[in-house]
Amino acid sequence: MKQLTVSLIFVVVSAVIGLGWLINEVYHGMDDNKSMEEFSFYKSMGHDLATTLDRMDPASRESFLMQWQQISHLSVSLQDRVNFPIPGSLSEGFEKGDPLILESESDVSLHFYMKKSHKVMTLLFINTTNETSILNINLMLTLAFYTGVVVILLVWLSPLIGRLIILRSAARAFGKGDLDARVTKGKISYIADIETEFNRMADRIERLISDNKMLSRAVSHDLKTPLARLRFGIDALEEVGDLKTRFKYLARISCDLEEMESLVDTLLRYARLDESNVVLNNEVIDLNQFIRSLFTVHEMEDKEIEYQLDQDSISIVADRRYLAMLMNNLMSNAMKHACSKIIVSLKTEGQSALFSIEDDGAGIPEEQRAQVVKPFWKGEHGIKGHGMGLAIVSRIAEWVSALLIIDKSSVLGGAKVSLRFQKITANS
Repeated sequence: MKQLTVSLIFVVVSAVIGLGWLINEVYHGMDDNKSMEEFSFYKSMGHDLATTLDRMDPASRESFLMQWQQISHLSVSLQDRVNFPIPGSLSEGFEKGDPLILESESDVSLHFYMKKSHKVMTLLFINTTNETSILNINLMLTLAFYTGVVVILLVWLSPLIGRLIILRSAARAFGKGDLDARVTKGKISYIADIETEFNRMADRIERLISDNKMLSRAVSHDLKTPLARLRFGIDALEEVGDLKTRFKYLARISCDLEEMESLVDTLLRYARLDESNVVLNNEVIDLNQFIRSLFTVHEMEDKEIEYQLDQDSISIVADRRYLAMLMNNLMSNAMKHACSKIIVSLKTEGQSALFSIEDDGAGIPEEQRAQVVKPFWKGEHGIKGHGMGLAIVSRIAEWVSALLIIDKSSVLGGAKVSLRFQKITANS
């Protein structure tokens, strides 16, 4: 909106000032040209007439003026120079022969100095400027000003209107169910921030709808099975009288309840991973120490864990709680799929830190790597669990400014999941 406001103010101010100055110059140019054309004739005639009268004797001059008044519409009169006061700044040029022009609303007078007789000849003629003509010129220039402002604003508005039409089309398509509809970026856009926010909103809604669909499928699938077993177990308990068999069915019912509780807990945890509700308490974290202390609990399990950590201290800025959740999910996945060995590595690459967990399990096929970060996705082989581990990892990775990379382990042959942290400070 800032770009839109600034550009609008700039265009309006530039149009008003620029067109106003241009039209003013045109008006004065027209007025000056007309005056010059009209006065040049009278100046030439007046100069010749003053020269002629200056050479005449007084009697002939009086006789000439009387005859002039009878045959010409131009008024010519003479007066002594002493009776014609003018400012000192004009006297020198006037006495050298420069005519003095005085203009009023009704007439124009040209004054010439006659050096020999020391008189001033005045040539008076009516101002032929037509008021109607002036009004027409003023009206024409006023219309030109407003037309120019409108044209400039239309030129400025055309990209805005085009972008608004594109935005409306994208919003309409999105509202009709086309969740892939987005606003394409243009070379000129005054509402680029609005378009960006629309695309973010569309991405967010598409992800929420996708998550909701997967949630529905997961709940319908993962809850139906334990619920059916619970119903069967309860029915069986009513018919079984043997105490040992009853305990067996109770144990199965307890396992089914734990499975349902695990699924509900997982769903709630994922639902809480909502960007609008997340408040990050970022702090500087030493990754070497953090990793060793975090994974100590897993060293008692039956999988071998090999650490390949950089000797130098590597620090990043992140939220400790979510970073722990992120790495615990990676380790849990590795523990679940590894056969016997896991490698945890941390190294510096340029201005970033690369954290990786590798296992010797079956790995993740390349064509499925884009799918495993989606919630409730378990792959073709129906891997045990709820399929939420890497979905949670992917969501949290965005918050801690980390790039999630899924690859194949060149050492162990299984999966290799890496996080590249962009904001680090390395201290020796």
